[in-house]
Amino acid sequence: LMSVNEYATHKYFQHAEFNRSPWLQFAAKKIYGVFGRKVPTVRGGGHVEHHAETLDDMTLKTDEKWRSTDVAKSLDDDKYRGTAFSWQVTALMTVQMLPTTIPVFTLLLGFSLPATVAMLLPGMVLHALVWNALHPNMHALPDVPLLDGAPSTFLAKLRDTPYFKFLYANHQGHHVVGGRANFNVACPGAD
Repeated sequence: LMSVNEYATHKYFQHAEFNRSPWLQFAAKKIYGVFGRKVPTVRGGGHVEHHAETLDDMTLKTDEKWRSTDVAKSLDDDKYRGTAFSWQVTALMTVQMLPTTIPVFTLLLGFSLPATVAMLLPGMVLHALVWNALHPNMHALPDVPLLDGAPSTFLAKLRDTPYFKFLYANHQGHHVVGGRANFNVACPGAD
């Protein structure tokens, strides 16, 4: 479930594919229509812009021409330049996990709702810890402190392990193919 939800968050929110998916737009119009509201446009939290500034070797463009563009300037307010799982993004993914996690864990696996939540929340924190230990660092950006999100330093010592090297290579592939595959960063499988 975590892998499927990470895939959905990364592809449909961070890459703003929600805006281009006819079936998601159809479903959203039905849901928002009940409340008399218009479907919002998903911006992706700077992640699409992050792709625009990432080179194939994972370094970031720093030349004056790039830095003067509106896209580069849009990332200037974020010291992680769209790479980190902030507490807000972690909360969003946690809420997104509820419609799949609750039925699977309570109805199919027989866990109580409190037990389900007790398993989900640490899993979400672990996911954010892995993401933040890997993703900003692979782009030579600063570690994420506790104030901004799950702290990178908690798992930083694992960056040289085979698991983290696999995650790095998998995510580097995501960048090399223009963000059209390998959406899973911390929990591969759904790709």
